[in-house]
Amino acid sequence: MKKLSIFCCSHFHNEKIEKLSYVIPAGTGKNNYPKNWFSDKEGKNISHLNRNYAELTFHYWIWKNFLDNFSKNDMIGFCQYRRFWLKKNHEEQISYENLNQNLLNENNFEFDESEVFLTKPEKVSLKKKSIFKYRGFLDNLKDPLPIFSNSKHSVGLQFEVYTKTKKFIYDLSKFLKKEDQDDFLNFLHNCKEINLHNMFITNKLIFSDYMKYLFDWLNKCDQKIKEKNFNDKGLTRMHAFLAERFLHFWFNKFHSTKNIPWIFLDTSK
Repeated sequence: MKKLSIFCCSHFHNEKIEKLSYVIPAGTGKNNYPKNWFSDKEGKNISHLNRNYAELTFHYWIWKNFLDNFSKNDMIGFCQYRRFWLKKNHEEQISYENLNQNLLNENNFEFDESEVFLTKPEKVSLKKKSIFKYRGFLDNLKDPLPIFSNSKHSVGLQFEVYTKTKKFIYDLSKFLKKEDQDDFLNFLHNCKEINLHNMFITNKLIFSDYMKYLFDWLNKCDQKIKEKNFNDKGLTRMHAFLAERFLHFWFNKFHSTKNIPWIFLDTSK
């Protein structure tokens, strides 16, 4: 029988998560957590890198320490203390009070032929002012279309505008496998939507393959990231930002995927 386990990552002890029936509390980073929580500080871990990798430090912990506890048919998923998976026929208005009854769980999860389940993608939409300011007068003069047409708003441009890093993510494509480099560049240039937040559900074999490729790439990118001094620019989570783009690219290229609903609901308040 297939099982579904959804780990809810939080960088602090959150009692509201504990009261939810269908998620497993997962603590990340330097804080201490109760015994009924999983923590990424035990075993083989990169917990000390949480400020850069965010929820990825717990994903890494599962990969290196807990994967043998799942059968090949079990599904492993991740959400966050502010973002939760929802069942298909969820209520229109959701608050913390009715969140539990609307959460995706083993009883309402549709175990179909899809190999990977992702958040419903968000369309790339950038403010004209942000684009103009980032690209500069000459680039805007040469090609003004991104300012006036959403059709020119791509995943790559969104990343550049948000991080103020011209061509940085494009240059990092050289650290991917050679056969994936052109496809990744095409994704950055032309894709108009993205599955964000490092949330996904899949089986242990696909999860392991994904983690190996992701961390091989991030490790190769690490020196370039350090050279940019992102920690001094308010972009400490650059590794996690890159992982979000890689997630959409890798899962959609190599596996059958299905998008399922989710909600932003901050349980820290």
